[in-house]
Amino acid sequence: MAGLRLDLAEALAGAADGALVIGPDGRILSWNRAAAQILGYRANETVGRQCCEILAGEDVGGARICSPGCAVMTLARDGKTAESFDVRARTKAGRPVWLNLSTLTARSAGRTFVTHLFRDVTATREQGAQITPQPPTMPHGPLASLTLRERQVVRLLAGGASTREMAARLRVSRTTIRNHVQHLLDKLGVHSRLEAVVLMSRHGQPVVATRGRTLRPSCCRTGPRSISTSSIAIAD
Repeated sequence: MAGLRLDLAEALAGAADGALVIGPDGRILSWNRAAAQILGYRANETVGRQCCEILAGEDVGGARICSPGCAVMTLARDGKTAESFDVRARTKAGRPVWLNLSTLTARSAGRTFVTHLFRDVTATREQGAQITPQPPTMPHGPLASLTLRERQVVRLLAGGASTREMAARLRVSRTTIRNHVQHLLDKLGVHSRLEAVVLMSRHGQPVVATRGRTLRPSCCRTGPRSISTSSIAIAD
C-alpha cells in the first residue's frame, strides 16, 4: 500500500492538472503543486484531512456535493468510475472557483484509492460556453445501466436537441453522440429515440414541452394511451 501511495504521488507531482489522492477513509494522501496553485492550500495543509472538507464542492444551485459518503466514493468501492463533472469550490482565501473533476480508481490489498484530477473552468463557466456536467448520482430502474454521459444525452433528447446540438453542447463529435444514442437504446431495450424518452419520463425524469403532432411509439401501440409531441420532441 505504501508503494502504491508513493507511485501515485510521484506520477502526479508534475501534472499540469491539480491532483489529489484519497484513501479508503476519504482522507487526502497526496496533493500536488498544481492543486496548491489552483486552490491555495499547501500539501501540508491538506494531507490527512477529509477530501470533502477541502473541496466542499457544490452544484450550480448551491447544494453540497462533497461528503464522506459521496457518490464518487460509492461508485469507486463498487469498481466503477464517475465521469468528469463540474463542482463549485472555494480557494483557501474564500474565492469561489469552478472545477472540472476527473476520477481515477485503484485498488491495493482490497482497499480502494481514488485520484481526483481537476482544472479551473471558472472563465468558461462564466462565459456560458459549455453545458454543466451533472454531478454523479445513483440512478434507479432502467436508467441505472446508463453512464453519466448517456443520461446527459437522453435528457438532451427529451429537450428536443438534434445530434448536432448535442455534440456542440457536450463538446464532442456527432459520431460520438450517435454512438452514445445507440448504446443507450441497446441498454434500455428500445428501438427509437422517442421510446427512450418515453421510458425516461415514466421513471420520473423531466420531459421538456415542445410543439408537435401526436405519435404512438411501437412500445405503446397495444394500449389506449398515445404519446404526444406536444410533450416530447426528438430531432436527429
